[in-house]
Amino acid sequence: MKKISLILLLFISTAFSQLRVGLDVSRTTDVSLKYMGIEEGVKGTPDGTNLTLGYEQTLLLGLIGVGAEYNLSVGGDDDHADEDHDHDHGDGDDHDDEGGIGGTGSFAFVYGVAKLPVGFPMVRGIVRLGTTLAHQEDGLKGGLSYGLGVRAKPPILPVGVEAHYTMHNFGTDEDLPSGAEYSASYSSVNLTVTYKF
Repeated sequence: MKKISLILLLFISTAFSQLRVGLDVSRTTDVSLKYMGIEEGVKGTPDGTNLTLGYEQTLLLGLIGVGAEYNLSVGGDDDHADEDHDHDHGDGDDHDDEGGIGGTGSFAFVYGVAKLPVGFPMVRGIVRLGTTLAHQEDGLKGGLSYGLGVRAKPPILPVGVEAHYTMHNFGTDEDLPSGAEYSASYSSVNLTVTYKF
């Protein structure tokens, strides 16, 4: 019993909490609907940007943990189904817009995280896997999401910096014709400042 208590105490004592504030410096939205050999879709850079506000709880000296992140869309028109940007691609080819398209709106990301040493002092590689929870856009539902990144933090200071690439996938709650395939994704490169306590 005493050994179990000591192990539990050690496990809890290596737990850390972390507040996170970030900004998407690059982002892409990709939406498509395929039906009867015809593809409609839009791919490009959404208007505005996304701010991220998050919290993580890590264990085992910060090696593994769980987190939640809210992606707040600001400064743009996030009408996901913007009619001005619908395109009919009968030949099935992808079409890239040069920007100014609607985004996926604000959403949440709940995930598990691993932060592993990569052979450089104060630097760790990051792997995140979880679920995106869409709530602002009518007709959208969340899906499996994942990301890779790198973290740099001095051992004494509570402040660190992270850079992430994350892919968020979405589905639709709307009724589709039989055989229709809908997909939507939001990918981003994000710079985040963290505060550990």
